[in-house]
Amino acid sequence: MITTNIIGTGRVAQTLFSLIAQNKSVSVLGVLGRTSAQLGDWTQGKGTTQPHQLPEAMIHIIAVSDGSINLVAGHLTHLNGLIVHTSGATPMDKLLPNQRIGVLYPLQTFSLQSPPAAEEIPWIIESKNPDDLSLLASFAQSLGSRAHQLNDQKRRQLHLTAVMINNFTHHLWSMGRDWLESQSGDFDLLGPLAKKTAEIALTDPEGTHQTGPARRNDQGTIEAHLALLGTHPLAHLYKNLTESIVRRHEKEL
Repeated sequence: MITTNIIGTGRVAQTLFSLIAQNKSVSVLGVLGRTSAQLGDWTQGKGTTQPHQLPEAMIHIIAVSDGSINLVAGHLTHLNGLIVHTSGATPMDKLLPNQRIGVLYPLQTFSLQSPPAAEEIPWIIESKNPDDLSLLASFAQSLGSRAHQLNDQKRRQLHLTAVMINNFTHHLWSMGRDWLESQSGDFDLLGPLAKKTAEIALTDPEGTHQTGPARRNDQGTIEAHLALLGTHPLAHLYKNLTESIVRRHEKEL
């Protein structure tokens, strides 16, 4: 049995607690939060606001905002287990002065309304200690997933790409929906297109199946679209993305 503590009360922390609670090979012994109000029923009575009340565990998982990781880590120096954070963009050394440190980055988007299944989460791990790397790999495997060992630089590069394909895409989706609905359009009609686009993107890493007016450098359609957008903030994004697509495929035109 792999024992853990979770430090944090946000989406990642709550999702991890739920995933571990459903597993017979991993357990949560304690949850640390800043206030009692944040330690709701989801902690199943295992919550505390006092770092020194956390029980000893094999892995202490810090799931807080990137800017708080170093501060939180400084309150855990009395613990003997492996201290890890879940950030894709934060160096492992931010966990110092703790002696046993590592990274356990879940490469997935987290929503309490639509949480990912355990097997849908690739875990990016890092540690300078081979035994601790094995422990983190066992943690991932116990949840039905896989661990991938990457150093700090490679993990941050992966995180940057994840932001582009996930966060930026979600933002465009949201802005597009707002604009279309402001024009009394039915956004649900775009559902099949969105699913097919994601399917193609996963099998076409070089973008050879890119379509649309920018891919064809169809200036007439591009100008018509910009006229429709007018002064809407999407117009600026449309221009920049169009120029990027044209440059990427200009030799094919």
